[in-house]
Amino acid sequence: MDHQLVVFGLAEELFGVEIEAVESIIKIQEITRLPQMPASICGVINLRGHILPVMDLRMRLGLPSTPHTPHSRIVIINHVQNKIGMMVDSVEEVVILSDDAIESVSSIITTINSEFIEGIAKLDDRLIVLLNLETVLATAMESSEMI
Repeated sequence: MDHQLVVFGLAEELFGVEIEAVESIIKIQEITRLPQMPASICGVINLRGHILPVMDLRMRLGLPSTPHTPHSRIVIINHVQNKIGMMVDSVEEVVILSDDAIESVSSIITTINSEFIEGIAKLDDRLIVLLNLETVLATAMESSEMI
């Protein structure tokens, strides 16, 4: 079976999510901060009349924070009947990979907490970390219920 992935950059690494989960990719826009939100939630945006929470994916994954660049984007994810924005450093490409190009986390990583990682994909000479949206977005899902 083939997997079609949206690949994005974050802290000089490549990450990917299944394209079916991605509704759109937008430029960074004004984010309204809200009190009492989890640290990884930057705030909310108004996207075509809908208020959506935006997650700083760097912070959620424990990566160092950096200022936005002209390449920074918000990836709008449809997940469990909710829409959530994930702030990323750049969106690189859409790729199609076969099952044999993807290795499970358990066969690669046994010593770190890998709850956010679904697998590692090999694409030419690059590695793409496949995110487990269920666990990555867990905090954002709880926050979106408060909005």
